[in-house]
Amino acid sequence: MNITGEWMWHLLPLMLMLGMVGLNHLIVHQRAERRYELEASRLRSALVAELRALHKLYLTNLDLIESKANYVLATRSPVIYRGNLGRFASLFESALIEHLVTLFAENELLEAHLSAQANNRAGVSYQLTPETRVEEFKQMYTAGAKDLEITCHALERYGRTDPMPELSAADSDTARPSSRRLLCFAGQTFE
Repeated sequence: MNITGEWMWHLLPLMLMLGMVGLNHLIVHQRAERRYELEASRLRSALVAELRALHKLYLTNLDLIESKANYVLATRSPVIYRGNLGRFASLFESALIEHLVTLFAENELLEAHLSAQANNRAGVSYQLTPETRVEEFKQMYTAGAKDLEITCHALERYGRTDPMPELSAADSDTARPSSRRLLCFAGQTFE
């Protein structure tokens, strides 16, 4: 009588079930990873579109300031950013999240300074007053436009590579804007 053979026949169904459970977990994990990658890709594309629209608004405001128009357009409309802030933590790396939050916070800061120095017109534009420091806002919009352009390029590269692309040392001042630099343009320092 072969004892080893009898034990194998009794353990075979158990081993098959364990193998099937393991294979099922592997397949579910792969599907979830693909779903997260697709979701991150779609969110990244939406963010790039929103950043490009914001960049276009910054350039439009620079043109309005250059042409000495008495108004600038409001840039307070980051719908994708605000609506998906909670999903960032699960879909993106911390360096990218930090950069995006800093970028949108600086946009809010620029809007706050603008609303303090100009008259709000229905939330869509600001009527400039004689007290408005136009040159400082011109510098802020110029720096913001550069930051937005660099961020858009970095997000597009992020979709093709795993880690967040490093910004060159030459771009570091404009790529990672500091709130302190933006505040100094307005002539006041808030800490």
